[in-house]
Amino acid sequence: MKLRIILSSMLIVIIATGVTFQQLAKRVYQDSPTSTTFPQVSTSTTTVPLATTTSAPSTSPSTPPTTTTTHVYNPVPVLNPPVVIGGSGHIRTTCPLTSPYASVTTTTSTTSTTSTTTPSSSTSTDPSTTTLPPTTTTTTSATGFCTILQVGDSLGYGRGNAMATRLSRNNWLKFYIDDRGSTGLSNLPYFNWINQIRDDLNRYHPNLLIVSFGGNDAQQLTGDGQIERFGTARWKFLYASRVHQVLALAAAKHCGVLWLGMPISEQYLYNQEQLVINQIYSHEVASSTDAAFIPLWNVLAKHGQFTWTARVNGYPETLRSQDGIHPSPWGYYVEATYVINQMKTIYHVNLELSSPAYITGF
Repeated sequence: MKLRIILSSMLIVIIATGVTFQQLAKRVYQDSPTSTTFPQVSTSTTTVPLATTTSAPSTSPSTPPTTTTTHVYNPVPVLNPPVVIGGSGHIRTTCPLTSPYASVTTTTSTTSTTSTTTPSSSTSTDPSTTTLPPTTTTTTSATGFCTILQVGDSLGYGRGNAMATRLSRNNWLKFYIDDRGSTGLSNLPYFNWINQIRDDLNRYHPNLLIVSFGGNDAQQLTGDGQIERFGTARWKFLYASRVHQVLALAAAKHCGVLWLGMPISEQYLYNQEQLVINQIYSHEVASSTDAAFIPLWNVLAKHGQFTWTARVNGYPETLRSQDGIHPSPWGYYVEATYVINQMKTIYHVNLELSSPAYITGF
């Protein structure tokens, strides 16, 4: 009888509070301190709360935003993080992609021609000079071909192919791709990208190296006698040293570097891991020479939040693949268009875009 009374009392409490075990577990997960060294999000904010909360923010312009005290998903402080550019201590080649200060020189010259009139017996020789209209010759210090090498994981493969297609009309560019699925900078025993990039630089002699890693790097770091759990201070140090190695290899070959960041994904924990990795990329590029970091976090996002679809060039298209991490073909087209436009700004060079893809709405 006492047992029945106790069970009945417990049931009444649960019904009264309206808290299910699943909701309780979510609240514990949100409010408990993390055991890793991932960046901690603010506990007091006016941004959109996690999907696990039951109340939706008001869309009425007259209603002030609701303040919540639970952890929220606010991956970056601004919707469009700026491009990070390292130092430019010297101009390496005549390729405009790696010579952002290459100048265009216009020369105006006047050409004169001299004709001689055949003299008669009563006249002396009288050369006649005719002045032609001035001619203008435009020359540029950037001559010959420029070679681009794109390396990375499976995300890089999609980006590289999309960029090569968008740049196909620039016949002064040579574009090479070397991407390997399921690889990265964390697990060098599986695939050693340091050695591979060194070999690629010697083989292709690129003027610009485009790097796209991170998709598989949120794991235990191994190689070079090192084993370290992801997210620790030592893991960050070791991973940053490998990023620095790649930048140093390119610098030694007088090759510029464009390092592309990871985009926002559907998965909350995966995003927190990628924020750590993107931060390392940004920091290492900022302290290097002739390199730039292009964040892609919000290129496929809707007002800073993950979205599956958008209007591309005016038509509804799917932006992401089923895993919520890889872009779809249209997502890659949008990313490629964005990166190429950033290249035009960084290097002050005119790049013709073939079939550009822009998000025009949601």
